[in-house]
Amino acid sequence: MSAAPWQFRPVEVRRAIKSVQSAGLEVSQVEVGRNGNIVINIARQPAPAVKQVAADADAPR
Repeated sequence: MSAAPWQFRPVEVRRAIKSVQSAGLEVSQVEVGRNGNIVINIARQPAPAVKQVAADADAPR
């Protein structure tokens, strides 16, 4: 008995992982469902960007 054809291609998984990594996230796990859905779990999210105020903004001139 032969196996059913894949619902995804390995290159699709590699592209998805590279996209997540280029967004600055760390991949912790990749799941591929029987229907071909690719789910990527991330290890942590980056800290939100915070505006930095110049140190001398409050200093007298």
